[in-house]
Amino acid sequence: LKKEPRNTKALHLLATTQIQERNFSAAEKTLKTAISIEPDNPNLYSFMGFFHYYHNQDLPAAESAYLKAINLDRSLLEPYEELITIYIRENLPGKAEPLLIELARRDEDQPGHQNRLAGFYESQNQFKKAEAIFQTMVTESGNTDTNAILALARFHLRTRNFAAAIESYQNALARNNSPDIRSELAAAQIDAGKITEADKLLTDILSENSSHAGA
Repeated sequence: LKKEPRNTKALHLLATTQIQERNFSAAEKTLKTAISIEPDNPNLYSFMGFFHYYHNQDLPAAESAYLKAINLDRSLLEPYEELITIYIRENLPGKAEPLLIELARRDEDQPGHQNRLAGFYESQNQFKKAEAIFQTMVTESGNTDTNAILALARFHLRTRNFAAAIESYQNALARNNSPDIRSELAAAQIDAGKITEADKLLTDILSENSSHAGA
């Protein structure tokens, strides 16, 4: 920094070190200096958001910094992910939801965002919305992919809709007759009280592979 006082990467690193040394006032001053030099750098605002929330316990300032980072570059995941985590931690689902929806729509080819949005709705007891997302993922999945169907099946299990869970597992088996999926189906059958069917399925798996741990 003596050679390049306007080097924002060096200032970023200095602020990180100052935080590790718990010199928070110096770290904030360093970050503000970096932002004054490069006011359109979303990573600096994201770092400032992290700093304000986890070290200053200042939610409004953290929110403002994260939203600035998002508005500067909507392709970055970090400010979205961190702000969503904070909103959920602070019990602000109404603020987390639009960010989750934006990520899910923006990156439709990344099932992780769809799963997280569905999981959010499930955590808020909005089961119809969660199920609709899982169903959409199944519709959009390939003919050989089982991940989306299994996610739907496990959702039905968590919400104790055993008939729907069994149907989803059977649909997954039509794509991939794996012993792991059959073992999960047997567990669902047990939960549904279908003991005879589960017994037969588990016996068949173990006749093929006596060391299958799930069965």
